Amino acid sequence: MLNKFMRSLAILVITALLCHHAFAASAPEGTAWINSHGYSNCVLLYNTSARVILEPNCGGRVIEYSLNGKNSLYIDHEQDGWTYTPGGKRIGPCAGRFDIGPEKTA
Repeated sequence: MLNKFMRSLAILVITALLCHHAFAASAPEGTAWINSHGYSNCVLLYNTSARVILEPNCGGRVIEYSLNGKNSLYIDHEQDGWTYTPGGKRIGPCAGRFDIGPEKTA
């Protein structure tokens, strides 16, 4: 089920990126191109109570999923703006995972 969700999310992000030039002049209501968490060209989807930010620069992930101003995804601000560089520092990108927990560790 998670793989199906991730494929759908990837298709959404790719479609949004392909449509960037069409939306740049006039973004549809409830959408915007923004800079967020140190990244440019993020897609903002919003209404009166919810915001979703899709970030295409580091894996095509969701970096904000908030309701009434409270982001439900974990964000490590030390990772803001990070992108892969061959031979450079590697990270386990935060957010975008939509884990359901708590996990059982024992």
